[in-house]
Amino acid sequence: AQSGARMPHAIVKLLCNEPPTLQNLEFAPSETVRALLSRLEAAEPAANLALLHAGIELDPGLTLRGVPDGAVLHVIATRRSVRLETSAPAEATATAATSLASRFVRSEE
Repeated sequence: AQSGARMPHAIVKLLCNEPPTLQNLEFAPSETVRALLSRLEAAEPAANLALLHAGIELDPGLTLRGVPDGAVLHVIATRRSVRLETSAPAEATATAATSLASRFVRSEE
């Protein structure tokens, strides 16, 4: 290997982000899939992500040696972190809960 050689790069589509995002990353062929996933700016932690190349999920312990320069890689979430909605005001939540509960209570008419 030449000391002045350019590192390969990949276009990474993060399908786990809302909306999906693109990142252009350089990688060393000796870098592991797990290490690459940990460098991404994703909405999910690296442990919840999977890297796909040519439609095949890559094992986290594998190196990127077989990934060609300029490859398009996809990142998906294998599981999602629990997120609580905090944008709804308490009154709206209480009204919605009361409305929903009223559908299940028999009317005494």
